[in-house]
Amino acid sequence: PASAITGVSSTSNGETVTIERGSGRMMVVGEGLRWPADDRTASAGLRLLAAAIGEPAASPPDELMIEATISAGSEAIRLSLGEGSLSGRRVVERDGEALRIESEIGELLRPGSLRGWASPSVLPGLDASVTSIRIEADGSVVALERVGSRWALNAPLRTPADSEQVAGLIGALATAEGGHAAAEADAPIYRVEVTSGDRTWRVELDANGSGVATFTAGEETLRRRVRRFSAMTALETIDAGALVARSAVDLPPSDVARIEIASESGETTAAVQRVDRGWSTDGSAVESLLGLLTGRAAVGVEIDGPQAGAVVITLIRFGNLPAGELRVWIDEGLLRVNDGAVTRSYAIDEWPELSEWLSGFGG
Repeated sequence: PASAITGVSSTSNGETVTIERGSGRMMVVGEGLRWPADDRTASAGLRLLAAAIGEPAASPPDELMIEATISAGSEAIRLSLGEGSLSGRRVVERDGEALRIESEIGELLRPGSLRGWASPSVLPGLDASVTSIRIEADGSVVALERVGSRWALNAPLRTPADSEQVAGLIGALATAEGGHAAAEADAPIYRVEVTSGDRTWRVELDANGSGVATFTAGEETLRRRVRRFSAMTALETIDAGALVARSAVDLPPSDVARIEIASESGETTAAVQRVDRGWSTDGSAVESLLGLLTGRAAVGVEIDGPQAGAVVITLIRFGNLPAGELRVWIDEGLLRVNDGAVTRSYAIDEWPELSEWLSGFGG
């Protein structure tokens, strides 16, 4: 039966590819290749080999092209295959006996065919447990790190990341598939590195989209040559701004005890304090401000500095702990909120009392 087959090996024209069964999975091994087999492809191939039936042939093959071995534990079947076929049959030699087998089996035993059993996944086994992602594309770097349940962007700037956008990126990487590259690649210009515990996935590609994928888990490292894969276009044009968190402040509104507001010049200042029944003054505008900053997703995000003439808003937590300083201004019907590196835009017409309140400080 197919389940009894523990290995398949094929050699032709100096190339050897082997299928190995170990620790519950099949591996494809060859020059520059040690990679998990695709489960469906391997299962189908093993079933065909297990069901193969040979018929006596008049003579052995004239010219041997493939040497193949099919192993089942300590037992092994060794086949020598010729090049041609006749009437859908191919002549092989098994232990000195000439047999005819279906041509499909002969094709299956080519090194190139066995190489095709390798999983097309570029990052096999990648899942939601990922803790860091680093992407280098033509000189630019985007780096993400997860702490607990929250993601943060570490490059090209340090700021909270949008978890849904990161999940989409992980999904694209987890399903990325690529074919086999026949030759070693040139110097890489695209790099992807993903980690999860003791597991690390790396992909390096040159300008032509050819390169190497490796997967390390503990002391084991898997490797295969790959060519341009399905997620590569997204990686080439990855936009760090699209990964930035859409809310300006990663903090529950109830944690804010005091808000200080000032014009950029410092000439006009005010402060509101949380009291038993709300806020010391301007309660409606303050609640609108906190609701917008902490709970509303921005309609636009840009990586840039603040505009001149902005209102400076400082949030202070209980215990007099600083919670962030923001610069706010109104431009083209949008409320712009900048944290020093990122500007988020909100539709101000939804917050009329906030617009009127900020205008008193020059925003």
